[in-house]
Amino acid sequence: MKNEDSHIILYAKYHYERSGNIMNDLRKICAHRCCVEERFMPDHNIAQIVLEIALPKIMVNQRNCGSFIWSVLPITGIDVHEHLVKRCLVEIMNMKIYDHDGNLILELDDPGPNILPIKNKDGK
Repeated sequence: MKNEDSHIILYAKYHYERSGNIMNDLRKICAHRCCVEERFMPDHNIAQIVLEIALPKIMVNQRNCGSFIWSVLPITGIDVHEHLVKRCLVEIMNMKIYDHDGNLILELDDPGPNILPIKNKDGK
């Protein structure tokens, strides 16, 4: 394993098909990452794992950090964990894998079809 966060990053960057239930998709990925059964991966653990990956990008500057905090404040009638995870996935999706010269700066594992179905290169 090159990077334990690979599959979450790949999911955020749409390398995996999405089932329509982000929390269930990430439960599979996080359970695989932590070597536990999916039933032992509650929503708050998923949120914590995804936040820890997104946090370095969020903390880059104060403006970004402040807007992130405001964007995840609880809104009546929503699942707070899912809302936080969705906001973090946006930050992770925008993480750079290569620098401006095309040099690899974040090595990732290949997507694993044993975790979730891999999205075809043509986007289907």
